[in-house]
Amino acid sequence: MTDEQIKKALLDYTNWPGSPEKLWQNIITELEPKIPWWKKYQIWLTPMAAAIVLLILVFNSPVPNQPEEQIEPDVAPENMIMMRTFFIAEQIAEIQIAPLNNIQRGTPIDLAINLTALQDLNLTRLALTARLIKLDNDYQVITEQEFNPWSEQTLANGQVLTTKIGLAPVQESGDYLIEIEIQGLHNQEPIVINQQQMIEIN
Repeated sequence: MTDEQIKKALLDYTNWPGSPEKLWQNIITELEPKIPWWKKYQIWLTPMAAAIVLLILVFNSPVPNQPEEQIEPDVAPENMIMMRTFFIAEQIAEIQIAPLNNIQRGTPIDLAINLTALQDLNLTRLALTARLIKLDNDYQVITEQEFNPWSEQTLANGQVLTTKIGLAPVQESGDYLIEIEIQGLHNQEPIVINQQQMIEIN
């Protein structure tokens, strides 16, 4: 505080009507430096600012990427069976479809199917499915029929099973695809054997 401020405080209270103690207390009050308001709150503002910064850091911190769950072979047995199925089927047997010519619309489609063993086989629960597919943009399945020409068969390498089946007639001419699928068990292992052949219906 400057000398001028001290003189002013003394002059203001020269004619003080009260007690000397009260006069001195008022003079001291005038002489004390006035603290800015922002300094009064500085003590608790600093911890609050630190807390706000900490919250911002916590909420803006990137969440670590969770590792993608790996599908182990033992949790996807269906996929393993299908892979093993097609591998076995390619090695043990094959299907032949007798050539078909001059098929007319509106007439039954007769098929001669041969199943040839490529090794010694012990087949059970055999089922044959025949599909007729229209070769257009949608590959529409026109008909699907199931047959059971064989039940349990023990075949030597090179032995042939033969059967004849008939598919329902179609009323629209065009190009079609015949698909033959045989499912069953070989030594209690599932197998699927497929064969396809294109035909033209007039």
